[in-house]
This record gives sequence, structure tokens and C-alpha cells, in this order.
Amino acid sequence: MAARCADHPHPGCAPGWRTCSLTTQTRGHATRPHRATATNPSLRTARHGSGELGAHVLDINAVSKRYPNSARPALDQVSLRIESGSIRALIGPNGAGKSTLVRSIVGLQSLDSGTISLNGIDLDSPSGERARTEIGYASQEVALYPVFTARQNLQLFAELRGLRRHAALSEVSRVTEAFLLGDFLNQRVSTLSGGQARRVHNAIAVLGTPAVVLLDEPTAGVDPTTREAVLDVVTELSRRGTAVLYATHYLTEVETLDAPVTLLNAGRVQAEGTVSEFISTFGSTKLVLRFDDGTTTSEETNNPENDAAAAMRAHLDARPGLVGVEIFRPSLDEIYLSLTAESTRSPTDTSSDLTASA
Repeated sequence: MAARCADHPHPGCAPGWRTCSLTTQTRGHATRPHRATATNPSLRTARHGSGELGAHVLDINAVSKRYPNSARPALDQVSLRIESGSIRALIGPNGAGKSTLVRSIVGLQSLDSGTISLNGIDLDSPSGERARTEIGYASQEVALYPVFTARQNLQLFAELRGLRRHAALSEVSRVTEAFLLGDFLNQRVSTLSGGQARRVHNAIAVLGTPAVVLLDEPTAGVDPTTREAVLDVVTELSRRGTAVLYATHYLTEVETLDAPVTLLNAGRVQAEGTVSEFISTFGSTKLVLRFDDGTTTSEETNNPENDAAAAMRAHLDARPGLVGVEIFRPSLDEIYLSLTAESTRSPTDTSSDLTASA
């Protein structure tokens, strides 16, 4: 039974906090693969996410949503798949539809058309509510009981996810270590900083190691140490078979995770592929040759290592004084800014010609 956030304050809640109306849905939130990091020992007892490695666990097929009085759809024929044990990074400007998509997966947002299925079960079918208990979710807005301590919040949600007392205590201990919660575990949530509260919020999402984890801006407002801990948790969970949808504005995190990327813009999938595919398809790598008189020349290249050697030989023969060659590769940030700027100029374009093959 996953907790859903209510818009009304709970009696006794601190101003500005939202409470959780405990309806139905149980299971945690998080995952990730490809990163070369040491195994986090606090995650070793985690249950494997359900679903075979490589299977298409979460299938989103042509989903659309338009809010009343909106000039354009929040989601427009969006499709993507997330496999067991993989991470999918979801990026895009504010208002691109990222949170709408994530909320629709967990049933907090209705759709106008399209389907979302988990392990072949349509989440809007009679069996869908039970299937959703295999999904862990950390929303963009922190949703905790502020009058409870961090520990009490963790224990409550562990039990709501169906964990028996001993297993719940074990899970609380595990996520406490993984998310660095020990220093404030017994403090009321209302006394925590925003970053500390988000750490507890994220930890609740991964309780029980669900089959699929949805993380919506999980590192907003946290310090670098916490950000690294979140990425480590995501990596380790994906290694154990959990599928993760990771929505973020921090593109350096996407590069660190080295996960397939979907760029949403104006409610549509504008581009998708691996980080290296984004860079090779949409960016240009340049060779910059520097000479001893202070001048430089530059040229674009698709094969920088080989072209650098060839350029050095050519310029050494034709022009003496070459002192160095540098390779400048575009960052994902630069690619993102280029793509979203172009789309902003023509918001009605389908941009299908920009989609990289994953």
C-alpha cells in the first residue's frame, strides 16, 4: 500500500508540510546499473526486485493527458520501456510533463488515452491496483508525517508495505545506513532541514526493494554527499534487478549513471538514447590546435583520437610551431540546452527527426 499525498494538512502538522493519506499501494522506490562503484554494504540484504533481468517490466504506450483550459497536452503520445535491472533517466524543462508521467504510473493522475502496464498487467485493469504494490515512488514534493520521528515514518511505511515486524526493522536499519539517516533518525520530521527530510522521503521509496522505483527529483536540495549516496543506492538496486525511472534536472547525475535518456519537451518525447548517443548525434566534437605564436585553429571531428594524430602530422609538415592539440567534447548540458532551445522556438514541432535510436 503506497501512501498518497493529501492536499489538506494533518492536525498538528507544521506549516508548509503535507501529510499522507494512507490509501492502497505498498512497496518501495529506486534502482540503477552501469556505474563502477563499490557495492554498498547496507544494501546487501535487500530483496531482489521481481521480474527477470532484461524483461520489459514497465511499458508506457502512447499515453496522453491534457489538463482543463491548457493550451497544449501535458503528455502527447509518450511511449517508453524500462527493463528489469535498468535505469531510465527522464529529463526536460519545467512543465515538460515529467511529473505528470510519473504520477500517472502510480495512479495519482488519470490519463486521456494510452496504457501503462507492469509485467504485462494493465495498471488501469482490475488487477492493476495489486500490480502497483510492486512500485516504489518518491514524489518531487516531500510527503512525511511531520509529528513523527524519521524512524517512526520509516517503520510505518515499512509495515504499510506488508513487511512483518522483524523484516520492517531490518529494512529501516538498511535504508538508514544507505541514506545516511543515523544522525537524525529519532528527531521529529518537523525539525529536520529540507535536505534531511528528502533523504527520509527517498528512503521510504526503496523499502522492501520493489520491482520498479520512480524517483522524481530525488536530489533536489540535498548536499553533495547525500547526492552521491542516492546515486549509489540507485546503482546497487538496479544491479539487484529493480527497474528505475529517474527524473532529474541535474544532468551530471545522468552522465554519472550512464543510463539511457528520454528527453521530454512540451509533453512529447523529443529525443532518446544513451548519453554517448546524445553527444555523438546532437553535438560536435572539436579539435583545437595551438601554436607557439598564440594562434589556434579548430575543426570538427567524428573520430577525435585518429583525427588528432592526422592533424598533428599535417600541421607539422605544413606549419611549424605546433605546441599542442586539445579535444573538446560537448557535455550533456550543452546538448540539452541546444535541443530544448530549438524546441522552444517551435513548440508545435513533433521533433521526430531529433530522436536518436536507443
